[in-house]
Amino acid sequence: GGYHSKIYSNNTVDGQYGLLNTAFESCVNEWLEKGEYRSNFRIKSYDWWFNINNYRDYNNIHMHSGSDLIAIYYIQVPEDSGQLRMVRNDGAVYSKLGSMRSVYQCSCIPEHLYVFPGHLWHHVTANNSHIDRISVAYNIFLQ
Repeated sequence: GGYHSKIYSNNTVDGQYGLLNTAFESCVNEWLEKGEYRSNFRIKSYDWWFNINNYRDYNNIHMHSGSDLIAIYYIQVPEDSGQLRMVRNDGAVYSKLGSMRSVYQCSCIPEHLYVFPGHLWHHVTANNSHIDRISVAYNIFLQ
């Protein structure tokens, strides 16, 4: 269920969305440069879209094939509107030692950006609120 807008590229933004995406680019590039990985990578391009999940809507488990990173920016997150869950997809999930750390979940916070590897399987649980959960998702390609 829910709404998934058309997919935009970083070349098709202007107005208020341009401001959002300029802030997004700056945040991710700074994280790449100064964060835990301290890499020389920068954003080459990205695709983005809106997701609106109504009452009882959720996002099935999936991954974003081909993207280096995935990002999700939460615009509106009502109480009891679901959790973001990321699932390891390597052999550790079948090990007794790794099974306790095979799923990471978080209650998402409005106006926060979550960035993780593009190959990571993830989903969002059901929105049990009668208020829409609204997010912007990004597929990020690095250079």
